[in-house]
Amino acid sequence: MTAAWEPYAACGDWRAALDAWYTMSLEVHDRWTRTLPAREPSDDLNLERDLIGVSYHAALDSQSGCSTWKDWLFDRTDQWTDRRRARDYRLALLDYDAPYWGKVPPRVDDPYRGAFGDPITNIVSRLPLHPLPDYWLRGK
Repeated sequence: MTAAWEPYAACGDWRAALDAWYTMSLEVHDRWTRTLPAREPSDDLNLERDLIGVSYHAALDSQSGCSTWKDWLFDRTDQWTDRRRARDYRLALLDYDAPYWGKVPPRVDDPYRGAFGDPITNIVSRLPLHPLPDYWLRGK
């Protein structure tokens, strides 16, 4: 059986395709997290799940002309156990339209001295925000 999120399966009903994609993405994420061995306390499954939600809300916004995904994400950061990452995301969202997020100095405990970048550098530009695919917007 073809899922509504697959190319042209929703016959132009982008909302059905998006909702099916979101439901499937959360199910896959939840199944994946149940199969993992004990996680580190710093691993934040709410954060990972919410980044899927950001894509969903941004896609809704792209069709409605509104821009509520940033407020949604800002509010969700209160639920994250990784307080440092929550703070970093909130700070980045306050100045989302900044053309450049400068490189921060390397952490003291970073043996590579920042050679691979820092997690808060350009944090918002790494959010999975993409327009809806054309095959969700029109039939075959």
